[in-house]
Amino acid sequence: MKKLTTHYSCRIGVIYMTDNHKIIAVFGNQGSFKTTTSVNLAKAISKKDSNAKIAIIGLDHMKPLVPLLFPDNKSYTSLGKLLSSVKIDQDVIHSHMNVFGNIGIIGYNSGENIHSYSFPTKERIDDFLMQMRHLVNYTIIDCTSELSYMLTANSLINADNVLYLISCDINGLVFHQSQESILFSEQYSYNNYLRCLTIGGRFVQDEVAMQNALVQVDGIIPYSAALSELWNQGKGLSPLADTNYNNVINAIADEFMGEV
Repeated sequence: MKKLTTHYSCRIGVIYMTDNHKIIAVFGNQGSFKTTTSVNLAKAISKKDSNAKIAIIGLDHMKPLVPLLFPDNKSYTSLGKLLSSVKIDQDVIHSHMNVFGNIGIIGYNSGENIHSYSFPTKERIDDFLMQMRHLVNYTIIDCTSELSYMLTANSLINADNVLYLISCDINGLVFHQSQESILFSEQYSYNNYLRCLTIGGRFVQDEVAMQNALVQVDGIIPYSAALSELWNQGKGLSPLADTNYNNVINAIADEFMGEV
């Protein structure tokens, strides 16, 4: 992958077969802004290609995606229910999808946790991801930080592109050092990952020291106070007025959209 120069309406509701599709997995340590990055990457792709059908799949059952993006929505859609269905087909997937323009969102819902549903088999997860390839052009998977979690592991293995986020602090460094030996397994295609440092807003972070420690960094995603404010208001899908942040996400979207 090239090094990023990043320092500092159409509806989903029609079932059809896509001509092209990519699975993009967003992975990293806790606190590396995986969810906000996943959503803003989807928004960037949507803006660049208004005809594209995009899905965001939130795998986190500890911080469910649906109530984060739709705090006033009493929908009972759920990734857990979907994966527990007798049969997974496009109708079932649609019934558990919250739609915002040309972006569909599937995730766990309010009050759910890891014990809410029986755990899906590898074959069922693979079948679900294959169905998504036929349903939308881009599936963006907001992974958990646990490689032992089968949904995350299978998403990374099936992904066409992986955005690997590392928070610019001791948590990110320790996570990276502990997980890298696992990621070097042939199944993960780790050498093809796009690695980005993410900057938080709680304290000053030494970007140069982190880049030296990590050896390879392809880009830096800056902190956005405006973005944090949107999420605190339950408006994560709303437009973001932060040129610096948007330019970085747009560069990542360009790289993933441009690869065959």
